[in-house]
Amino acid sequence: MTTAVPGRVAVHVRIRPPFKEEADSPNYQCVVRGLSRADVQKVSLLLSPDCNREFHFDHVFPPESTQETIYRTTAFSIVQDVMRGVNGTLLAYGQTGTGKTYTMGILDGVKMGGKNTGIIPTSMQHIFEYTSSHPEIQWHIKMSFLQIYMENYGGGTIHHLQDLLNPASCTRLGVPSTTLNPTTWHSHPSTQPLLVIYTCLHHPGYHPPSSQIQDLLNPDPTIESLPLRESPDQGFFVDGLREIEVRTPDEAYEVINTALQNRCMAPTYMNITSSRSHTVLTVTVTQQQEHRASFGMGHGPPGAAPPGPAPEVTYHKSITSKLILVDLAGSERIKKTSSEGPFE
Repeated sequence: MTTAVPGRVAVHVRIRPPFKEEADSPNYQCVVRGLSRADVQKVSLLLSPDCNREFHFDHVFPPESTQETIYRTTAFSIVQDVMRGVNGTLLAYGQTGTGKTYTMGILDGVKMGGKNTGIIPTSMQHIFEYTSSHPEIQWHIKMSFLQIYMENYGGGTIHHLQDLLNPASCTRLGVPSTTLNPTTWHSHPSTQPLLVIYTCLHHPGYHPPSSQIQDLLNPDPTIESLPLRESPDQGFFVDGLREIEVRTPDEAYEVINTALQNRCMAPTYMNITSSRSHTVLTVTVTQQQEHRASFGMGHGPPGAAPPGPAPEVTYHKSITSKLILVDLAGSERIKKTSSEGPFE
């Protein structure tokens, strides 16, 4: 398992197996090879019959890797340290069809059980297993969920950041009139694209930059875009972004599934269920614990009997940390997907 070091960004690569229509295509050729050993983790890319190019990573997952293996290697230590008070981020990056949303576990909604359970539902299960094993601590788990998408109209570009827990706060966009012909969705040859998973632990107080924002879990139709602000206490934050406190994994799954119904999805040439927006799920963990301490000995007048110990003082210690889980939209060039309008 990769050791998570605060401030250190670890990069993992997952090679997905070919889709059936890819493997059955007469033009199919596997140009990606992964090598995963204790002494080396690299990907070899076949550029031509006589030319290979190698790339080294923290870990390379071959096509047969399971969701459980991915979680134990990339996310387990991140979540463990979040529960100990250190902020952590994990994001999935790659072109459409590489398995980002599948790996994160939110392709068809979240639920536990089965071989397809991904990083997000497993993280929530992990968090509540940890809280149950530490009953001496009072825990508060809050969640927010937003998406960032880009619209291209008439050569202009508009970036939206929407709260996925407030579906009434943004305009619901339909599939563009130029929807792709279903017969061409998988007609282009594929070369086993790669999914890249970045993991990072960072100390409290660091907040990754973001863009404009809207809330999909706060039903307020008057809100078009939530502002991104900065304060000395909070750093960068989304003003008005709704947070929901959850007490069980099932409550967490319900919140996530509600948000996922409002995510921008549209078919492209490269993927029939393509995520056309970035999603950011933030889990805020606050732990409060009661402590007792005695601060020194009491003092009496000269010649008096030796003083007894000072009375114990009770105080409360509170620690807050954040787990940020990001599923990025496809990183490919627009001309490869032929996506247009609000989902471009």
